[in-house]
Amino acid sequence: MSVDEVLGSKLRQRELGADPRQKIWEHKTLNIHRGVLQWQVTAESPTLAELSASVRDQIAEAFHVSWWRGFGFGALIEIKSVPKDISTIGSTIDTRTNSKGTWQWTVLTFPETRLVVGTHTWMEGYLSSVYRGLIDHYKGLGFEVGSFAKGQDQLMRFLTTASSLRGFKLAEFEQ
Repeated sequence: MSVDEVLGSKLRQRELGADPRQKIWEHKTLNIHRGVLQWQVTAESPTLAELSASVRDQIAEAFHVSWWRGFGFGALIEIKSVPKDISTIGSTIDTRTNSKGTWQWTVLTFPETRLVVGTHTWMEGYLSSVYRGLIDHYKGLGFEVGSFAKGQDQLMRFLTTASSLRGFKLAEFEQ
């Protein structure tokens, strides 16, 4: 299965400008809006901070985020060399809803060294199977793959644990 087939299993490719290094994939219904930015970076040695800012800019330009539906996305980024600040890859992933779009996963590919690094939010969602499909795709091609989950922050750990306690109710979540 190719990258396009993995992405196309849940999303459709949207027509964009003439830049062949960038593709936008989207799934949009009345109550769900998800997208993936597929981007082949040409800059020589970008930092992860620079890549992250550029992804956010490209997402903001390509997608309209509505307050009533929300928007979640992933990024598949192909670059030449591992950024010096690769240890901050988890900082790109949102562990809660973000009004500018919730960044659910990142897959960084380094074709020259046959390496892939992926990180995914702790929560399962519509795009989770796309992330796993990409990870499996690269493993199948013989790439060395590292896949990591970004865990819940302290507030989400508390709320998730507390919500399962019998008799524990937070007024903010009652209807």
